[in-house]
Amino acid sequence: MCSKTTSNNKKFVPFGLNYVLAHPFRQDREKKVSKFEQSGMTEEELLAKQEELFAASRAKFQSTQQ
Repeated sequence: MCSKTTSNNKKFVPFGLNYVLAHPFRQDREKKVSKFEQSGMTEEELLAKQEELFAASRAKFQSTQQ
């Protein structure tokens, strides 16, 4: 830990460290829900939808290239 000594021999602790020591991590926070969990779809359904969207995008891209 890097601390500086002032002229009156008191230790100087950077502001960030003081903040961390004074505000411990809160354990009572609710777990964030991901947008995948909110979708209500299974992993297999999400993968199928992704493949469908990629196929549509690929077809659209290829049609503009010709």
